[in-house]
Amino acid sequence: SVVVFGLGRVGAAVARSLVAAGHEVLAMDASEEVVQELSHELPHVVKADSTELVALQQLSVTDFSHAVVSIGANLECSVLTVLNLAQMGMKDIWAKANSPQHGRIAERVGAHHVIYPEADMGERVAHLVTGKMMDFIEFDDGFAIAKTRSPMESHNKTLAVSNVRKKHGITVVGIKRRHQDFIYAKPDTEVKPGDHLILAGPNPILLRSLTDFRIMSKAWAEKNRTTNVQDYKAKEENFASRNVMGTGAYKITGWQPEQRITMTIHNEWWDKHTGN
Repeated sequence: SVVVFGLGRVGAAVARSLVAAGHEVLAMDASEEVVQELSHELPHVVKADSTELVALQQLSVTDFSHAVVSIGANLECSVLTVLNLAQMGMKDIWAKANSPQHGRIAERVGAHHVIYPEADMGERVAHLVTGKMMDFIEFDDGFAIAKTRSPMESHNKTLAVSNVRKKHGITVVGIKRRHQDFIYAKPDTEVKPGDHLILAGPNPILLRSLTDFRIMSKAWAEKNRTTNVQDYKAKEENFASRNVMGTGAYKITGWQPEQRITMTIHNEWWDKHTGN
């Protein structure tokens, strides 16, 4: 069972999908017009001010297992709603955020999960437009599932022979062949031209997605607190986002996607070489 706060494009879509999947859903919005518009689509939709703790108590929202706060346009309403839910003891709170700052505040007042729908969709579309992916879903821990056309190097070979897992660190979960049922991948499964592969693993197109490389001094990175990789999905920035340290100690001389990167010493570097 799920209670959804805020019935804009994202909130309404979430509520509709949950209802279609057979879940019990209570949807609410502060706008009478929005509530009336969705009343013929959602079985339980009410007008309520979620910033008022008493209103939430009267609606017994804690009887629901999950809460989705999809109030993105009004930061104050979003944060107060999350805070009210946390104070009432809601066990699973999902909050939509429009910015990293919004997300951090939501987490601090009690949200268990923060989602960035616009940023997530933008990244997904970028993968589809610029890469060879036909579909792509990335999870929070860097694990991803992708659908792609079978590469020429795998044609007319079994998965055991092409050895995709060992070479690239990804797993072929299955194969979709035109006019045939889904094929669950096994070592003796043969890949044909035109097959669509379902891949799973640590971001299977990460290196194909890189457009440039940036090499930084460890000392410089530690001094400026930029040793941790920034969260691009959450639009996070660090010192290295807006500053450069000058030329690097090495330069890249070769790059084979997903296989090898070769570098050589950059003789015009401004500092003294201490590495090998």
